[in-house]
Amino acid sequence: MAGRVRWLGRVVLAGLCSLLVVGAVPSAAQAALALTPDVPNNTFSPWTWSFNVTVPRWNVVFVHPYQGGDEDLSITRAGVRLAQTGSTQVSEQAGARMDFIALNNHYLPLGAYTANTTTYSGSPAYQIIFRQSAGTITPHPFNSPVRFVAASTNAKGYAMLGTIYDLQTQIGQDLIISADTPGGVFLVEDYSTTPIPHPEPPVCCVRISAISRWLSLEFLKDSERCIRVSGDGSLRGLVVLFRDGPGDAAPATRRFNVEYATTAQAESRGCRWATMQE
Repeated sequence: MAGRVRWLGRVVLAGLCSLLVVGAVPSAAQAALALTPDVPNNTFSPWTWSFNVTVPRWNVVFVHPYQGGDEDLSITRAGVRLAQTGSTQVSEQAGARMDFIALNNHYLPLGAYTANTTTYSGSPAYQIIFRQSAGTITPHPFNSPVRFVAASTNAKGYAMLGTIYDLQTQIGQDLIISADTPGGVFLVEDYSTTPIPHPEPPVCCVRISAISRWLSLEFLKDSERCIRVSGDGSLRGLVVLFRDGPGDAAPATRRFNVEYATTAQAESRGCRWATMQE
């Protein structure tokens, strides 16, 4: 959210990126560069990007700083409510952790959007990719040996950021979400807020359908391999990160799982209820 207070203690890491394809900082007169779905770009900040959403599902833009940098991401579409206070949503993760913003294009319009990157500290080198939904996840039965394997990008080297799926939950049906990927898994969903500044009398509600990473209330923490989610009938986005932070450019696997479970089955795994925010 644009008005969020930045985290304290941002981490400044040493090192420089050696995989850069754009070598100059753009001037204000330069046009935005195009983000092609599933094609990563290695470049410097600040930069403006344009991307065209054609799939009416959950979609996402990822930004991953290289060692020595802390990059932030924002997405804008004029005249479209993306945040509580207007048409721009912001993701501001600390240090070298990845930023992402997911767009619920079941609700938000298709067409052109603008992404901007800015450097908070350190080296301005980063990788950015636009991913459209890879489809709808149908959960496996409990204890199924089958796993989902997230598709990688179509480029070499450091082209491993993340992907997104649609996940339709069922009312009263528990889900267990687990992953081996070092980047973890996040569930994103719309939410509503009271407008700011508050009108008199209050008007309900401002619908938010562009979700930054820090607004993901349900996610795997670094020390966890599974979380438990209670279905409420909502259509959520399932974000899978292939890497997060420095030194993890080549994860061993992109496997994850989503299983239906009764209450007793879910409790037997010992997975945490996914209800806390970063």
